[in-house]
Amino acid sequence: MQYYAQEYMKDAALTASPLELIRMLYEGGLSAIDRAIEKLQGGDIMGRGREITKAIEIVQELRSSLRPDVDPSLVNQLSDLYGYMQKRLLEAHAQQSESILREVSRLLRTLYEAWQGVMAQMQMQRTESSASVMVERAAARDEEAIPAGFLYGQELQGQYSGRSWQL
Repeated sequence: MQYYAQEYMKDAALTASPLELIRMLYEGGLSAIDRAIEKLQGGDIMGRGREITKAIEIVQELRSSLRPDVDPSLVNQLSDLYGYMQKRLLEAHAQQSESILREVSRLLRTLYEAWQGVMAQMQMQRTESSASVMVERAAARDEEAIPAGFLYGQELQGQYSGRSWQL
């Protein structure tokens, strides 16, 4: 069963858009921290270490995916925040601290929710853009299909030739 789940995740990652990949990283990081908390509560030191290491690697991947050309100030702040989270994850493991793990989880969840908002906004923009292109194409087809002065298949003459209605 685990094999199929791994294959599914592998396929999902290979076919995902860059936006979806970032979303998947956030979800993976949150899951790793949740499992680390479970391992901490269960006394599984090795398991906790593996999950914290996984969370640190995911946060590093998020950090390395930042694009400084977009907004250097924001990128620097996010990079610092990711660095802080990595440091806190190491401290959580060394101190066996559930509260530190929960702190990092809250920070990561806040960024994840913001990312979901970005994705929703971009989807809405794409939808609006697609709709306006469709309207423009339909208008262009209508202009080509109906010659000026034609209404319901009858050519208008004289004073009514530029109107689409008559008194």
